[in-house]
Amino acid sequence: MDNNKPRISKFETMSLLALVVICLGSFFTHVLAIIGRWLGCEFIGPEFDQHIINVSWAFFLGLLVYAFCIAMATAQGEYALKEKRQEQEREKFYAKVRKSLRDGEEYEKQMKEPRRKLVEEINQLRKEQDHRREIIRSLEK
Repeated sequence: MDNNKPRISKFETMSLLALVVICLGSFFTHVLAIIGRWLGCEFIGPEFDQHIINVSWAFFLGLLVYAFCIAMATAQGEYALKEKRQEQEREKFYAKVRKSLRDGEEYEKQMKEPRRKLVEEINQLRKEQDHRREIIRSLEK
């Protein structure tokens, strides 16, 4: 599964469902009003006209809710992408730090060997110097 593909959020799903219900209700109400007027039905009066106006307002408010939910989902998605990018940058930084630590350990290992040899040579020279001093002391006595 590709993590970069956008997923439909709960906000989008619910708002789209509400918008579909409102659209269908508005459509059928308008269709009924047109058919009723065409047939000359008398039950369609000012009350029904007010009902159509109310449904139109509900449709408009449904669009606003849908737009708000899309904006929320977009913001949520952008925040998630930002967090993901920060996590990736953090991982890259940690990888660089780990690499530099490994390189530092390798360098230290490489430097320990010559240092150990130098210490051995210094100790050997000190022993030889001590031996010479002993010889000189013994000759002085």
